[in-house]
Amino acid sequence: MKKKALRFTLFGCMALSLALTAACGSSNGNNTGETANKTNDAAAGSQAPAENATAEKPEEKPAEEINPYKFKEPVDVVFAKNVFDIKVYPEGEDPGNNAVYKMIEQTTNIRPTNKFAVPYENYRERIKLGIASNDLPDIFFAEQADVDQLIKNDMLEDLKPIYDNYATDKTKQISGYKDGLLFTGAQRGGKYYGMPNVSDALNGSPVVYIRKDWMDKLGAQMPKTFEELIALAKRFAKEDPDGNGKPDTYGLSMNNQLDLKFTALMNAYGAYPKVYVKDADGKLNYGSLNPNMKQGLTMLADLYKEGVIDKEFVTKDMPKSMELVSQGKVGILIGEFFSPLWPLQDVPKNVKGADFVSMPMPGLGGAEYQPNVPINVSGYFVVRKGFAHPEALMLLLNNLAETSYSNLDNEWAKAWSELNKNPKYANASINNWLPVFNDRPDANTNRYNLFTEALKSGTDQNMPADQRVTFQNVLKGKEGDAANWAWYKTFLEGVPNASSYKTIVYNGWFGSATETGKLKGASLLDLENQTFIKIIVGKSPVESFDDFAKRYNDLGGKQILDEMNAQLANQK
Repeated sequence: MKKKALRFTLFGCMALSLALTAACGSSNGNNTGETANKTNDAAAGSQAPAENATAEKPEEKPAEEINPYKFKEPVDVVFAKNVFDIKVYPEGEDPGNNAVYKMIEQTTNIRPTNKFAVPYENYRERIKLGIASNDLPDIFFAEQADVDQLIKNDMLEDLKPIYDNYATDKTKQISGYKDGLLFTGAQRGGKYYGMPNVSDALNGSPVVYIRKDWMDKLGAQMPKTFEELIALAKRFAKEDPDGNGKPDTYGLSMNNQLDLKFTALMNAYGAYPKVYVKDADGKLNYGSLNPNMKQGLTMLADLYKEGVIDKEFVTKDMPKSMELVSQGKVGILIGEFFSPLWPLQDVPKNVKGADFVSMPMPGLGGAEYQPNVPINVSGYFVVRKGFAHPEALMLLLNNLAETSYSNLDNEWAKAWSELNKNPKYANASINNWLPVFNDRPDANTNRYNLFTEALKSGTDQNMPADQRVTFQNVLKGKEGDAANWAWYKTFLEGVPNASSYKTIVYNGWFGSATETGKLKGASLLDLENQTFIKIIVGKSPVESFDDFAKRYNDLGGKQILDEMNAQLANQK
């Protein structure tokens, strides 16, 4: 529901909007304690409701009478609305009175109203006020910290019976992804206190983009191992691949946020900075303290010394560091599947003949590379305790699932398709008007499959109509249209590379900050980042890592870890 959660998964987004929201979602963002288990992909004031509403609670209603998509009689539901941009509503419409809310009423018999509709920077404060005053909407989105507080205060409905009795197979494919892993942050003792707000599972999965024209000039081959990738980066920095006779090219992009570009490199050494990894006994350990970090930091210190990474990276955040990439001065970018849409789409515009080829991150010595990927949940949709019709949430999610799977036999999906065709709403991003939103975790993998099949068959008529516009952009890019180059690279190269990893490492901590984490988490993170940067730039020897690890634990890191493990034990 929040902006950073709206990543590259929405059908109706336009290219620029998609690229920007995707970029916003690309940060690993794991240090706040959202999730690290290894998972094998192959296995692995509220208004009262309407008096005449006939839908019963699932434990009282025979299963054969349940309609999982629509109430028999109108039911009033009060939501909390995050308003992305009030200016996109046409004249006569607003967050509480618009075509989407009317469609919801017509297709589900849910009569939606808003307890409040505010920008997200004010949204969470309103939720906190509602918790403090026990005056909450009926159904609303909550971040992990607020979910934890709501559960502690016994303010939420248990949705497990609702899920079991009302959720359709398609909803279970979305919410039950990874054998129910997505429920973890809202699960206590077998009860589900929220439904996960799901986005595409590929967000945060590393993809390596390499300047193909530079490889061709140097006579270089595609790297097969991590060592070969680093060797290629060195050649890009030292052998003048742009041919201007100046030492102004770099092998790798890096920034002072130590984001995916940093963590993906550390993952090659079996180190998982900024996330909590479970050991064989199920106990959490902090990945940034793994001794294998020293190998990765030594490698980066060598690259910095040799000029393979920008000597000014310590002064640049992620967007600023992308300027060198856009200017065509960087040979290798560790990005995500959507990176061709930003920042790589600017490179061919700025440098004649520039082109990229992509690949998954290779493993050290040819071993399997196991990346840390953020769990694809940004928070939870919850129902206040005492609301008479918690199944309303499931009806909404069931209809959204039908839309995600392009089932136009479904009344909601058909109405949604027609609404998206209305030129009045062409640039309104009406998906953001929904009070509840989910997407398929395999949304972009599904697009890749649809598009490759269409290329083989020579027709796009077998794919859902809402995918054809994007496919036509991909097709134009494949045929050499520079304006659509990025669409082709994203869906036919970036997506399959991002989805190729057999083993994913997830953050093992789903909860919000512990009591000590609230007090000391920020200062500990600053200590961590400053230590790593000092080692990389040569201001501290790599041996200082051991002193850092001890200081980190002594200053509160061990206490935070103990609190997390104790909390996990109590939740079983």
